[in-house]
Amino acid sequence: MKVATRQIKGFLSAIPQNINAVLLHGNDLGMISEYGAKIAGQVAPDIDDVFSVTRLSGEQVSGDPALIGDSAQSVAMTAERRLVWVRGKGTELLSGCKTAFSQSLDSAFIVVEATDTTSRHALVKLFENADHAAAVGCYADSAADLGAVLKEITTRDGISIDRDAAALVIQRLGSDRAASRQEMEKLALLAGPGGSLGYDDVAAALGDSGALTTTDIAMAAA
Repeated sequence: MKVATRQIKGFLSAIPQNINAVLLHGNDLGMISEYGAKIAGQVAPDIDDVFSVTRLSGEQVSGDPALIGDSAQSVAMTAERRLVWVRGKGTELLSGCKTAFSQSLDSAFIVVEATDTTSRHALVKLFENADHAAAVGCYADSAADLGAVLKEITTRDGISIDRDAAALVIQRLGSDRAASRQEMEKLALLAGPGGSLGYDDVAAALGDSGALTTTDIAMAAA
């Protein structure tokens, strides 16, 4: 299954029951990491629980292609399903994923975060063409994507931000999801719960470099 860009938000909120393996690929490493953590959190009550969660690197899988499948067959002691969370380069993971897909995955969920992997990569095609798997492309945020993240953060903290200020945030950020979210979180810290952000606040905080430092926050709070 290929998840189109417009479908990603809904897919991540409610992953179809027939899906038990998701591939996250693209050039936005921050987005890949964010989506991976979100999916993992839905599968495992505690993503640090070694009795129900197996984390694998590309190097490990490359050295033992059966490792993903073997891990998926392990019984989850404290959760309904075993979470197998894999991170690595596409070339390192292809053989291991093929092997895993040849087995039953009814009692497991596999999350694969693949770097150095384009939409034409064989690993992407493997997930797109499998009935029980899905591939999600993670590429640089659009203005609408950034606006959604900004709204999420300001709503959470009860912060009001005027339209021009929001537009400036979107203009200055966006090359990487993790970096953008980090800067927005710093702006939220600068405003404080229930606070507000105007154009001048954002312009002074982000400056030409588009990076808000802890010094900026300390000076604003002084």
